Amino acid sequence: MSPQQQERAAPWVLLVAVLIAWEAVCRGFSISEFIFPAPSAIVAKLIELGPVIAGHAWRTFWVTMLGFSISIVVGMLLGFLIGSSRMAYAAMYPLMTGFNALPKAAFVPILVAITLAFVGTTVSEMTAANEGIGYLLISAGSSMQMGLAFAGLVVVGAMAMAMYELFAVIEKRTTAWAHRR
Repeated sequence: MSPQQQERAAPWVLLVAVLIAWEAVCRGFSISEFIFPAPSAIVAKLIELGPVIAGHAWRTFWVTMLGFSISIVVGMLLGFLIGSSRMAYAAMYPLMTGFNALPKAAFVPILVAITLAFVGTTVSEMTAANEGIGYLLISAGSSMQMGLAFAGLVVVGAMAMAMYELFAVIEKRTTAWAHRR
């Protein structure tokens, strides 16, 4: 196996190892599904309630994409405005300076890329929605269906990883000039 093939296989090997260890711990210590469901229980819920989970996932997906798209459009318009107008630059400069002085750790999760957009959507659905993965997590947790709750987490993670990979490809293709080889 070449080093590149090993690098591509490494995340999958680690995932399989973690899942095997997780399953073994849950079975070996007879951990209740109400406390910490085994991967097999999560997969069973994904199969059993696939259409329900898919409906909630679709809601989470499109809300996340809509919000992310709005943020891209607004950011690009502001960047164009500030870059093309001395008056806009003069007006925005004090605000940008003040914004730059704020602790980045406090607001970076709001501003970074696509994976954390799913976090924001899911958290908002947990507090103020009647559909979506966040709502599913709260509903499943309150009815002690931890397998379903973990299935929802798996789906959100999978959507975030897929969108990250998609946007990484788009970024490489649209900003190839900015990357070193």
